[in-house]
Amino acid sequence: MLRAIHGFLLCLSLGMLGGVGCSTTAPDPCRDIQCQQGESCEAGLCVSSCEAGQLWCEGKCLDTSHNIKHCGQCGNMCRAGELCREGRCVLECPSGEGVCDGRCVDTSTEPKHCGSCGRVCQPGEVCSKGNCTLYCQEGMTNCSGRCVDVKTSTKHCGQCGTVCGGGKPCVEGECKIVCPSGQDVCGGRCVDLQRDTAHCGQCANICGQGYTCKKGQCVRECSVEQTVCGGECVNLRIDERHCGACGNACLAGQSCVSKRCEYTCPAGQTACGKVCVDTNTNVEHCGKCGNTCQGGELCKEGSCRCPQGYFGCNGVCKDVQRDPSNCGGCGQQCGKDAPFCVAKKCVYACPATQADCNGRCANLNNDVFNCGKCGVSCSGGQVCANGQCICPTSYTFCGGQCVDLAKERSHCGACGNVCTGELDCYGGWCGCTGGKTACQNTCKSLQTDAEHCGKCDHKCAKGEVCVAGVCQCPQGEVSCGGTCRDIQNDDAHCGGCYKVCGGNEICRKGSCTACPSGKTKCGEQCVDLTSDPQHCGVCGRRCLTTVGSVSKNVALIDSPWLLHWMKGGVDRGGNVYVANRFYEEVTIGGVTFSAPKGKSHIFIAKYAPTGKWSWAKQIAGDYITVDHLKVDRNGHVLLQGRIQGDVTFGQRRIRTHGGTPSNPVKWPFVAKLDGTGKWLWVQVIETTGSTSLGRFSVDILGNVYVAGTFTNTTVKIGSKTLSSTATAMYIAKLDAAGQLLWVKELKGGAKDYLFGVFADRAGALFVVGYFSQQLVLGRFSFSFSGGGPYARGMFVAKLSRSGTWLWANYAAPSSSSPSNGAGCSDMVVDATGSVFLMGSFDGETFFGQTGIGYGYARGGHVAKLDSAGKWVWVKEIFSTSSGLNFYSLLLDARGDLLLVGTFTQDLILDGVPIYGSNQPTGFIATLKRSGVWGTASKEGVDLFGTFKNAAGQTYMLGAFRGKGTFRGMTLSSSSKNSAFVVEYADTAQVCLAGVCCASGMVQCGGGCVSLPSDPLHCGACGKACGVGMLCVSGRCVCPTGETNCNGTCVYLPEAHQHCGTCGKACANDESCSAGVCTKCPQGQSVCLNQCVDLTSDTQHCGVCGRACVGGQVCVGGGCACPALSLWCSGLCVDPQTDEQHCGACGNVCASGQTCTSGSCQ
Repeated sequence: MLRAIHGFLLCLSLGMLGGVGCSTTAPDPCRDIQCQQGESCEAGLCVSSCEAGQLWCEGKCLDTSHNIKHCGQCGNMCRAGELCREGRCVLECPSGEGVCDGRCVDTSTEPKHCGSCGRVCQPGEVCSKGNCTLYCQEGMTNCSGRCVDVKTSTKHCGQCGTVCGGGKPCVEGECKIVCPSGQDVCGGRCVDLQRDTAHCGQCANICGQGYTCKKGQCVRECSVEQTVCGGECVNLRIDERHCGACGNACLAGQSCVSKRCEYTCPAGQTACGKVCVDTNTNVEHCGKCGNTCQGGELCKEGSCRCPQGYFGCNGVCKDVQRDPSNCGGCGQQCGKDAPFCVAKKCVYACPATQADCNGRCANLNNDVFNCGKCGVSCSGGQVCANGQCICPTSYTFCGGQCVDLAKERSHCGACGNVCTGELDCYGGWCGCTGGKTACQNTCKSLQTDAEHCGKCDHKCAKGEVCVAGVCQCPQGEVSCGGTCRDIQNDDAHCGGCYKVCGGNEICRKGSCTACPSGKTKCGEQCVDLTSDPQHCGVCGRRCLTTVGSVSKNVALIDSPWLLHWMKGGVDRGGNVYVANRFYEEVTIGGVTFSAPKGKSHIFIAKYAPTGKWSWAKQIAGDYITVDHLKVDRNGHVLLQGRIQGDVTFGQRRIRTHGGTPSNPVKWPFVAKLDGTGKWLWVQVIETTGSTSLGRFSVDILGNVYVAGTFTNTTVKIGSKTLSSTATAMYIAKLDAAGQLLWVKELKGGAKDYLFGVFADRAGALFVVGYFSQQLVLGRFSFSFSGGGPYARGMFVAKLSRSGTWLWANYAAPSSSSPSNGAGCSDMVVDATGSVFLMGSFDGETFFGQTGIGYGYARGGHVAKLDSAGKWVWVKEIFSTSSGLNFYSLLLDARGDLLLVGTFTQDLILDGVPIYGSNQPTGFIATLKRSGVWGTASKEGVDLFGTFKNAAGQTYMLGAFRGKGTFRGMTLSSSSKNSAFVVEYADTAQVCLAGVCCASGMVQCGGGCVSLPSDPLHCGACGKACGVGMLCVSGRCVCPTGETNCNGTCVYLPEAHQHCGTCGKACANDESCSAGVCTKCPQGQSVCLNQCVDLTSDTQHCGVCGRACVGGQVCVGGGCACPALSLWCSGLCVDPQTDEQHCGACGNVCASGQTCTSGSCQ
């Protein structure tokens, strides 16, 4: 372009001197002029070849009337929050607002711009609906010139002019009937939802015939002596399945008697435990169960008595007829002269009919202790008759006992014949009592038992009951195709068999009734999908109403290889996206992806809130891995990872180069997909050596921030090339289309590393990394000395939106111990700008003045910095082993912290141990924002991630081998290794407008928002904060250290339009530094408060904001490809080596070929 103008001016000058060399026969003035792409030569000048209304910007024709990067002219970039309209940058205002005096105002309520810009309301007036009206105090409304309370006024109820009729009062702005406590309005009348059969539990929920309403539930209507158990009427006094209470089933052999389970015994016997006894004669249960006769007593007529001829002496029955120690009475001892006792008298010798048995006279014919001869005792209830031990009349000696064969279960009818199961012995036969019949050794009532109805093993059909030995349907039901149906309430058999109700109808009292307006049929109920937590948005979608509960929908991914460290994210609608690398194969929702042996591929999949996989896709190549995943506010998915060799993203094929055959270089990448899985763009960071990326972040506008570290190599990001002979770090910003906006480089030491960059809701950046010995970040510097062999400090810093360091702080190892310092595994920023970090430490480490880890080799930490970057508190976490890993940290709806990780053996939080095992065990812990520990739990799975969306829905990532448990739920798979993702309630949920939202949120524009902290809905729906503002407690405020200048937060020391004070703008060739306007060097201009050379700066080429893309460089203020490169499909390529454009644009080499010297080989 410059060469073309120069040639034209030269010719013009020669013409003025006499026309030498400029005659009409001169050659074409455009013959030797080469214009840029998109331009053509006319009369020696390069002019745009774009259509009318377009300009050539960034290597293409653009409509500058609506382009925010090129508004009205190339490079005129609108500020954040502005739109380009008709070639002018104007404020982008929320719906219902307009621009007045350079700011967004709601002309329906703004008293200085009421109805239109500049229309000011008078004192005492307010602006309402665009009209200046009488001012009323808080809580009052102007209705026809009068201030009224529309919450209570019957003439202006809810709004002016709404009159309550029929004597109805106005309650909270609604004309409605006021019901007594415990009643609600249904159909224009007060009803008790706990008992009303026409409105049971909720309005219009009608209980069918044979049902009544109890405690808000439709239950069967039973007789006075009956109770509903399991949908049927039962008598709790006699029902063996529900004895005394529903579900209280009697044991085998028991009957229900007066609401108590008791064993059934023959007439004359009593059940004591599981044994039937005659309490008139049983010495262990004499008179009543458990009353045992003592001291040789017998049980007679239910009383314990001594045998005839015996007396009780000190609790023991004594034979006063023959006992020389109690002869004739207790304690009367016979002397030496008359040592024997006969007939209560002491005698010198035994009578002729008795024998001396060890000092006692005994009749060997009938003495049970000396039967037939001295010392022979009769046992087992036998008596001595004629010198022989025999059983009493009607008893038989079996197994060492005298038994009644007519009653004894162990010897029924004959010795050894045992009655089994529930059978008892009756008249020498094993059988049942109480009208029951023996069915396989079990006593059953053939009159009522549905398993043995009428006869043994005759089973009633499903739903039938047994009545008088006949199978039939319960009262109120009929048989339809062999199945009992309640035709009063069954939607498929309403009023008769196979009479099916319509799609949104339910069956009540035998008639199909349409669900009321606003309600939807779910199962056999009409529900409000906008508010029902059991059916939120769609039937069956349950909100998690209890903290710590999990969804029943669990997404599983199976593979023969470990799937640990899977990455995930979730959009506002509850759609979950997961990605991970895999070897050999992986199965997702029945779809199996395979990778060749030795190759690393990745998968990405979408899991819908309905509990089904929406789609899954594979990214194939020689080597590819995914390190991080994010979902932006628009539901787009961003991946960050590394590739090596030949890799294909959709239609784009990338081949890396560099390194050695045994150690090839891996290139970092960032890629973006939409919610359908369509690739939108891929940005590759080319490198010739060792480089890595830390955590990346996405801001509220969709801009992407990456943090990288490289050592002794060169990296190329878009059109920017960085190189270092040592270790260096950088932060790069890409716009929502993947184009590079800027790069900020940080020089570092050998152990320096950027862990990640995090964007807050106001667009500010927080950077976390490590440094060795010392580090300088703008005006901040810090250093430490000592420590262990791998010692390094951890730094945290905040950058403004324009790239200014606002604050920085650090944690460092102790100088007096061999400590290696602290690390970071995750970081979050709350609505106030406070920062929370989680990670590990190795040895004694100091966070400001607070030290941790004294005497411990290794542990974990959680720390907080306030919005000014000052350490507030730090908490320690310990484990009895080295297997302690921290993975995720997030904020719940209350602003408290949720921690997720794994440990082995034991975990110690605030001195309280959680006992584990030798295997990795997942843990979940909560920590109050004040630094006080909340709850903690261990899980039977590995846990390695948690994430949430703007609606407050939280999800957990984990893995198990074969089988595991999580929150009381058993997970199992036939695969060797499985990963899972499941929704987890860190805060109780409610159903708002058909979406499960965290408690405390509200619905704004179809989404869940937190009015106290959402900058787009700050304090009220649609009330958006200005550029760079935070929403704190429902108020828009600037972050700490920034100032509100006309609705925009600025950092006055380095704000070009507000340098040092609001409204003080620096000139176009001045930058703002320390609040003072400073002139740029000769030949440079100011762009984003930085002095740049517009002739060579690739981010500001020719004009501010005009970035060279696709590998172009800035030469003379114009973007062009480097020498020997071609512009092909929006990229500068080397036709000598590019396999997609080999020798010429669009010439693609076949699979397996490479491009060498411009030829596919």
